[in-house]
Amino acid sequence: MENTCSVSVRITGEKTALKKLKRELADSYFTESGFLMVRFSVNGKGFMELPSCIHNTYHTTSLFLEENGGGNCQGGYGQIVCGTEGEAITPFFIKKSTACFLVREEAVLISAKNNGGSDIAVKIERFDRIEEKDGIVYGNKSLVFEGCCNKKWFEDDFPETGNLNELLSIPYYVLFFYFATREAIRKSRCNNCKRPHYVKVTPKTTRPLVNFPRFSNEN
Repeated sequence: MENTCSVSVRITGEKTALKKLKRELADSYFTESGFLMVRFSVNGKGFMELPSCIHNTYHTTSLFLEENGGGNCQGGYGQIVCGTEGEAITPFFIKKSTACFLVREEAVLISAKNNGGSDIAVKIERFDRIEEKDGIVYGNKSLVFEGCCNKKWFEDDFPETGNLNELLSIPYYVLFFYFATREAIRKSRCNNCKRPHYVKVTPKTTRPLVNFPRFSNEN
């Protein structure tokens, strides 16, 4: 089960210079919230080299992580992003059911794949702070947990109704990130998913701005 991660570069500058840069970047850029942005995949060695046309621009390098997915009780995939304590964090922007995060410090990515059975495959990865030096971006990720979880563990009333043996059978890191993992699983079962499941919303979040429900790890 492969989680989605890439590096985002936000570029600001004078309009003429940005137009020239767009020509050089061809189809590899997009714009959001007034920024010219470029996304690159990090290679298996944990680093990537920025295109030379970006080196002398004013830019900010961040991890680009997404909450995405959807499905139903018969099967699906869900992925959420949270802080290192399992807390909901604020996305850079939201488009329908996808929340996009630009992460400057550490973050955790949790994915869940359900095949309609009693077990759900869960993967938890931690991404450390990335650094840029001489046009090369360095990053590191570590596997926190990967294995199968019983969907019964994530029913609404399980923490109160589950017996002690069942609670003790839950792997430590799944318990540590319990509420975030539960939302990744719910995302994987959300038919025609139309909203993020685990985000912290502030007035600066670009869209939607009105009547958006708040989520926390205190459910």
